Amino acid sequence: MKKYKVFAVLFAFALFISGCSDMFGEQGIIVTPYDRQRVSGIQTILIQPPDNIIVDEIEIYIDNVFETLLFSPPYQYEWDTRQHPNGEVEIRVVIYTLMDETIEESITVLVENN
Repeated sequence: MKKYKVFAVLFAFALFISGCSDMFGEQGIIVTPYDRQRVSGIQTILIQPPDNIIVDEIEIYIDNVFETLLFSPPYQYEWDTRQHPNGEVEIRVVIYTLMDETIEESITVLVENN
């Protein structure tokens, strides 16, 4: 009987863990800045590709203008927000995998420089 209780507890825990991403939302590919964040000066754009892919290259676009290309971790870029007018700016990341897959994510940030 004790084995069944342990199994039931482990099964319930596994169900809880598998449902956590649905409850709390999945982590995006763009780790920083976060969507709708106010940014100024030099802002690090940090990208965390999904664990189950092999990255070939990563492109970063700012307001649909190509900014840089990344080939190896850490996938980050120091973006000078002072080169953009104050207001909403879109950051778009395109990941190309070795399996010829493409993964994209976009966020909008609010540039506020003096």
